[in-house]
Amino acid sequence: TVLFEACGSAHHWARKLRGLGHTVILLPPHTVRPYAARNKTDRADAKALLEAFRNKDIHAVPVKSIDQQVMASLHRYRSAYIANRTARINTTRGVLREIGIFIPQGSSRVIPALRAFIEDPESSIPPALRPTLHEASAEILHFDARIRDIVHEIQALAAEDPIVRRLRTIPGIGILTATALVAFIGDIHRFPSGRHFSSYLGLTPREHSSGLIRRLGSISKRGDPYLRMLVHIIS
Repeated sequence: TVLFEACGSAHHWARKLRGLGHTVILLPPHTVRPYAARNKTDRADAKALLEAFRNKDIHAVPVKSIDQQVMASLHRYRSAYIANRTARINTTRGVLREIGIFIPQGSSRVIPALRAFIEDPESSIPPALRPTLHEASAEILHFDARIRDIVHEIQALAAEDPIVRRLRTIPGIGILTATALVAFIGDIHRFPSGRHFSSYLGLTPREHSSGLIRRLGSISKRGDPYLRMLVHIIS
């Protein structure tokens, strides 16, 4: 039996070792860390893994297949492109506001308005700023194109997955949410109930209770924020 922390290339090596006949167990890194009480050494890390493994309340992380990792990677790239596009749009709108030009929100409306101001020789955009703004608009269009391409790639992969097709029969779950669930969760049966799944996503309330007093707060926000965002939208 081989123990790993579920980080970095752990899933890759887990698949390799399973192919050699070994039993591989991946443990969540945040559950192993409390057992490494002293200085960080290989000996301390190995002992922490063993102690965490002996704790039956700590559940192992399922080893992801290569198909799951491909799907998850596409979602990560899409999320990164969206963040970069949003940053470019916000920077452009902020710069234009400083010179008295206001353009509407939304990538579909920013580019036409920006191009119109750049091409208008009588607009108040300084000549030295026009090339940079033109390049910024090209970057935003590039991110738009990459986001569309990745969605098409996700759709092509989803067409071959029966679990994705089944998930899409649930009202409110589209192609992105269904593929993200398959990529990041895998086998849903590892959760004994829907509440355990909600707790994994960080959608259950925080609790601070003592004796007869029970206090429930806002959602815990544990787990993957991207997946929680997709599921929270439809809940």
